Amino acid sequence: MKILVVILLLYFLVYFIYIFFLFIFFERLKPNIANPSLTDYPLVSILVAARNEEDNILECLKTLASMNYPEDKFEVLIGNDRSEDNTKLITLEFIRSHKNFKLIDITEKVGLAKGKANVLAQLARKANGEYFFITDADISVPENWIHEMLGNYKKSSGTVSGVTMIKGETLFAKLQSIEWIHAFGMVKAVSDQNIPVSAVGNNMMIPRKVYEETGGYENIPFSVTEDFELFKATLDLGYDYQQLMGPGVLALSKPLSSLKRLLNQRRRWMQGAVQIPLVLSTLLLLQSLFFPIILLAMFVMPNFAILVWAGKLILQYSFINRVYRKIDYKFPLWKYIIIYELYTGIVSLLTLLYYLKPGKIEWKGRKF
Repeated sequence: MKILVVILLLYFLVYFIYIFFLFIFFERLKPNIANPSLTDYPLVSILVAARNEEDNILECLKTLASMNYPEDKFEVLIGNDRSEDNTKLITLEFIRSHKNFKLIDITEKVGLAKGKANVLAQLARKANGEYFFITDADISVPENWIHEMLGNYKKSSGTVSGVTMIKGETLFAKLQSIEWIHAFGMVKAVSDQNIPVSAVGNNMMIPRKVYEETGGYENIPFSVTEDFELFKATLDLGYDYQQLMGPGVLALSKPLSSLKRLLNQRRRWMQGAVQIPLVLSTLLLLQSLFFPIILLAMFVMPNFAILVWAGKLILQYSFINRVYRKIDYKFPLWKYIIIYELYTGIVSLLTLLYYLKPGKIEWKGRKF
């Protein structure tokens, strides 16, 4: 019993040291330039992979068309990845009145690329822009997206990422929203300490020159986390990276509608998570193990465990609330912080079990 108590105390000590340093790092974030002025307007190509997105694609296209970047200075290439619904028809109807939008049917595979990576590889071949902006068909980007990304870009960087947040009205959607903001806060805090994490595949920019130096998606190793593989390829070439945080780079995503879809997504993400730096993967493991360990501690030393859990909830609430303030987004976090704690604990355990189950990863109706 004494050994178990020592192990539990050691875990809680390490965990709270980790939270403390996250707070310190977050207070020292590298600031973004808000509403930057551009001296010139380079041609930009926005790449959107779309497969069975009839419920989402129109809103995505509307926000892309509403950006305040000169219309003749950006093009939008939508890759229709053999959609089995009305994605193509909806897109064609919309782009009829937008000459800088183009739909490209993806029917073949190039190089090592598969799935979304294959779509992006082919869109990049047809793109004319000096910079590639990549987003998803279920994403709504802010009107100042291009300005903020370009205005904060440093020539030493291979990738620039913004922040993506889930937006929805159901309880399940709000819990996903908190989870994403919590994760982006941790990513930003760690990234600004020169610890590379990843690029965000639904809200990122990469200069065409850098993308071509990597060989493109058709030449880098295939992964279901294609953004992480591209990110790694830029690091291997000696490039830096930037993780931006602010309302000008805040994209909104549709929530996943079921727990099964959520676990499929998390299982796919775990493929990339196992390859991130050891220090960060250790921290993620600490985070995911908290729920089962605190439940164990409730049986061994209940009074102490209650104090620890309360302290963790207060610190976690404070951290997530700071992230929401950083992106200038009002959200009644206090209403959901307790149920969010239960949600993350259960989802973390289920994700681990789901990841370990045999079989291929399912995504967008395909298996990888």
